[in-house]
Amino acid sequence: MQIIDVKRKRLSEWFTVVEKTVMLGDNRSVYHSIDIHNYASIIALNKKKEIILVEQFRPSVEKITLELPGGIFKKPDKPKATAVNELLEETGYKADGVVDQIACVDVDYGRLSNKAYCFFCKDVYRDINAVPEKGIKTLTLSINEVLNKIKMNKFLHSPHIGFILLAKLKNFF
Repeated sequence: MQIIDVKRKRLSEWFTVVEKTVMLGDNRSVYHSIDIHNYASIIALNKKKEIILVEQFRPSVEKITLELPGGIFKKPDKPKATAVNELLEETGYKADGVVDQIACVDVDYGRLSNKAYCFFCKDVYRDINAVPEKGIKTLTLSINEVLNKIKMNKFLHSPHIGFILLAKLKNFF
């Protein structure tokens, strides 16, 4: 297999469509993918061992979603800082302790080129001076409550489900 041509069409600062012409033996095929920024999320536990989550309206799926705090970053060397900053910006919780990387995954091999990073921090605390981002509701749920939400299809963000299960398998909680 050989990529013989690549065309890029930037639609916004968030989104680029990529067209790749690929030779497979004597056959030429065209594939499309989407270039979007990498993002970082964090599984943050408060002193009660509850996971900090966010609810927010997502226009792309036209509903309120339940997610881990997180956001995009443009520089490949800043995922941990992004996760910690997004936790504070979205929820008002501060991660001053050890922040461990759980994983870095490819989000969708078939159509997306971005990576998703996830980190873990325990004993996060609410910063009384922080003003959480508007439009985002913060929730705290026990680990079992989060696992039950996954089981009942109430927590549907597939990379975040993977991160929570990896954290459990790697004995972070």
